Amino acid sequence: MNISIVKEKSTYIATVTFDAQEWKNAQEKAYANLAQNVTVQGFRKGKAPLELAKRHIDGRKMVEKAVDILLPLGNQKVLEENNFELLVRPELDVKEVSDDKVVVEYYYVTRPEVKLGQYKDLEIAKDSVEVTDSEVYQRVDLQLDMLVQDVGSREKLEEYYGKSMSQIRQQLY
Repeated sequence: MNISIVKEKSTYIATVTFDAQEWKNAQEKAYANLAQNVTVQGFRKGKAPLELAKRHIDGRKMVEKAVDILLPLGNQKVLEENNFELLVRPELDVKEVSDDKVVVEYYYVTRPEVKLGQYKDLEIAKDSVEVTDSEVYQRVDLQLDMLVQDVGSREKLEEYYGKSMSQIRQQLY
């Protein structure tokens, strides 16, 4: 198994090439697995000799099964050799299937690398606003007028708070 990895931003593309021996082993496992469901005349289902059962197995099904056997092996090997912090399940693409090799690309999306510039000890100019006492008094009087409107009258407001208007005003300053 040959692995090469290319990084593009926060995605790693691992190209895994399975050699002829690995491919042949996967094909044998696929044949053995598929032979369990093959019916050959004169034998019970799945009990025919493997060499005889191979003649009744569709070649495409065998290739698909053999590739399915190899895919998790390649993924596992890549993840063992690299310490990826995956965000999602890896995607894959079977690039080539021939008699002597299988080439698969795995796409691993990882956390992006963030590089911050100088952010400590930044000086920011603070805006200051000057407020006069008369502006504060006007605002408090406006608030009191709005409370009186909500309640209905000054007497009801005094009754609600249990204080006189001057005590309420004093509390708001």
